[in-house]
Amino acid sequence: MERCELYDVEVLDGYFSGIAYIFENEKRFIVEISYDIEFKKLVLKNCCNPLYNSYLEKYELETLEDIKNRNYNLLENEVLNFIRTNGSLVFTKDQYSSNRW
Repeated sequence: MERCELYDVEVLDGYFSGIAYIFENEKRFIVEISYDIEFKKLVLKNCCNPLYNSYLEKYELETLEDIKNRNYNLLENEVLNFIRTNGSLVFTKDQYSSNRW
């Protein structure tokens, strides 16, 4: 089962950043996640924070792109759900309905 957990999150001026644990096919990927809310641009990078990535696992760029492509909807929904839950961004009813999963 695919799932995602978010840690150390910041939402500033329409920009979301944090650490994501992505669980996929009994593997765990630890990445830095950035999401531009206005342009809906998602970026994954290697996590260099030893607090979250104590083994300092690194992934090749192709691997990061594959993870992003396979889990784009999951990651976007987690980010938007976090923002809705924490009230950092207000959605109109139509915007909320169109972004529901």
